[in-house]
Amino acid sequence: MVNNAVDFFDRVGQTDWQQSLQRTLVHWIGIHPRHDVLDVGCGAGHFVILLAQRAGFVTGVDVSEEMVNRASRNVSDYGVDNAAIVPGRIQQLPFPADRFDIVTCLHLLFMYDDPSPLVGELLRVCKPGGQVVLLEPSSKLNPWSAQTYCAQNKLYDFERDSLLSFATAAARYRRNNAAAMEQAVHSSGVVRVDTSEALDGLASLIRLEKPMVDAKIVG
Repeated sequence: MVNNAVDFFDRVGQTDWQQSLQRTLVHWIGIHPRHDVLDVGCGAGHFVILLAQRAGFVTGVDVSEEMVNRASRNVSDYGVDNAAIVPGRIQQLPFPADRFDIVTCLHLLFMYDDPSPLVGELLRVCKPGGQVVLLEPSSKLNPWSAQTYCAQNKLYDFERDSLLSFATAAARYRRNNAAAMEQAVHSSGVVRVDTSEALDGLASLIRLEKPMVDAKIVG
């Protein structure tokens, strides 16, 4: 039974569709044991746990104290000893500049009017030559396309209901469109942008490479 938002997002993080997205992202990034990774907006910590299976160390950060507590408990329950969960806001992350090899952020930027300063903050804490990797609902995601996906992939009960809830939220609260996101990326000073799709095109993957000193930027 889902009693509150923390329980709901904890269960969502364990659904097949969400874990499929996360596995796709991990393989696309190419995580190695030498990597020090930050996951921003980590929620209940399930992506942190997955990242920790491949990375050297993973830090999860979330604005909600309740989520931080739940994620910390999940990390402990799974016996993960190379991860930590800390409180923090994406607008002002509690880390020095050039700190992490890889910075990930899932299902978050679409909720903000202007993603540019948020992309800039993610890049700030990323090392030169490192990656900022975003997973966002695509413009194709809405309750109707999600319903089709559920039918084709035989998702039922909470699997179906959670994806439909996410699709409804994405359609309702997607404040920044593709043009705004593109502007945020190209005004950020990155040297390389890679994109891909997941979940039959319902999710967009974006990988930004932070420039080394004196590198030529994308313009």
